[in-house]
Amino acid sequence: MRGKCFLSFLVMLVCLFVQVCSADEYALIKTTQDEIFSQIDTGDYISAESATNKMAADFADNKIIARRVWEIANRYDKVEAYQYAKALSERVAADYPKDKYASYANLLLAKLNVYDLIDVGNYESAYMESCEMMKSFPSHKQTARRLWEIANRLDKFKAYEYSKSLCQKLTANYPKDQYTSYAGLQLAKLEIYELIDAGNYESAEKAITQMMKDFAKQRQLPRRLYEIAHQYEKKGQPTYAAELHGRITEGWPNDEYSSRAAFKYKMTINTIVNENKIYETEAAIEKLAIDYEKNPLLAKKLPKTMLNIAEMCYEKGENSKIEKEYADKLQNLSSELLEKYVVGKTTGSTLTTAYYLLGLKYDKFGEYTKAADAFKKAYKTDPKFKYADYCLFAQGYCYEKLLNKGLVSETEGKPIITIQYSKLLSNYPKSKYAQYAGEWLRDNR
Repeated sequence: MRGKCFLSFLVMLVCLFVQVCSADEYALIKTTQDEIFSQIDTGDYISAESATNKMAADFADNKIIARRVWEIANRYDKVEAYQYAKALSERVAADYPKDKYASYANLLLAKLNVYDLIDVGNYESAYMESCEMMKSFPSHKQTARRLWEIANRLDKFKAYEYSKSLCQKLTANYPKDQYTSYAGLQLAKLEIYELIDAGNYESAEKAITQMMKDFAKQRQLPRRLYEIAHQYEKKGQPTYAAELHGRITEGWPNDEYSSRAAFKYKMTINTIVNENKIYETEAAIEKLAIDYEKNPLLAKKLPKTMLNIAEMCYEKGENSKIEKEYADKLQNLSSELLEKYVVGKTTGSTLTTAYYLLGLKYDKFGEYTKAADAFKKAYKTDPKFKYADYCLFAQGYCYEKLLNKGLVSETEGKPIITIQYSKLLSNYPKSKYAQYAGEWLRDNR
C-alpha cells in the first residue's frame, strides 16, 4: 500500500515538474516571438527569419509552436512583407499538417496567391480564385477577413467592379462577421463613386449622409469619406471635396485621415484666397457660394465654410509681407463674408467665432463701438469660448480707447469698463489680461 502511495506521489511530482518546465518553455517562446515581431516591425526581415528558424528548431516538439510560427507569418502579412509571409505559411502547412493552424496558413497562402494575380492586373482571375477560396474554407473563422482584405486590395488597384462583387458575396455569406461591416461600408463608398462618376452630385451627397448614419461607429469611415473626397477632386468638383474634407476634420479630429483632410481643406481655401488678386478671390468665393446654395445639403454647410474662408482672409491680411492695400482689402472682405453668410444664418461655435473675428477686424480698423459690440455678442453666445476672457477684456479696452479719444464721456465709458474688467477678474482670475484689468480698476476707484 505504501509502495502505491509513493508511486502516485512520484507521478504527481513528475507531472508538476513537466508543467513547470512547459510554462517556462511557453514563456520563452512568447519572449522570442515578441523579439521577432519587433524585428519585423522595424523592417529587419533577415534577422526575423533567422530567429524564426531557430525558434522552430529549438521548440520543434512544443504543441504551440505551429501557432507561434503562423502568428509570425501573419505579422509579415500585416506589414506587407508578402514574400516572407508566403514562405512561412508554406512552412507551417508543410511542417504541421495536423495542427489547426495549418488551415490558417493555407487560407493566408490562398489570399496571397490572389494578391499575386491582382498585382499583375489579372482581376478576373483574382475574383474567381477568391470565390474558390470561399468554397475551400466555407466555415473558417478567418475566411471573411481574408475576403475583405482581397476586396480592399482590388479597391486599391481601382478594380471597383470586382471589389464590389466580392463585398456583396461577403455580406451575403457572412452576415454576422465583423468584417461584413467593413464590406458594407466599402459597398456604400463604391455606390457613391458611381453617382459621382455619373455627375449626380446631389444624390451622392444624400448617400454620403446616409452612409455616415449607417456606419457612424465604423472606424474606417473617415478613410472612406476621404477617398470619396478624392473622387470628387478627380471629377473636377473641389467644392464638394472641400466640404467633405471639412466634415472629416470636424467629425474625427484624432483620426489619421483628419490631418490629411485638414491639409487638403486648407489647400482648397488657400487657392480661393489670393492676397495679390482680390478680385479673383471675390469671384472664386461668389462661385463657391452659388455652388453651395444650389444644393440643399451643401447650403447648410455654407456658413461654416465661409467662416473658414473669412479666417483665412483675416490671417493673410495679418501677414506683414503683404502690401497694406491688399491686407486691408482681405480683412474687409473677411468681415463682409461674416456679415453676409454667417451672422444671422447659423448658431453655436460658428457664430461665436464669427463675432470674435468681427471684433478683431473692427478693433484693428478703429471702429471701437462696433468691435465692443461684436466681442460682447461672442461672449454672450458662448461664455466658455476659448477666447472668452479676451472678449471680456476687449469690450472694456475698446471703451478705454473711445474714452481716450474723447468719443465717449467718462460717465458713459467708465461704468462699462468697470463692469467688463470686474467680470474678467471674477470669471478668469488667471487670465493674462487680469493684471492689466486689476491695475485699471485700482487706479480708477
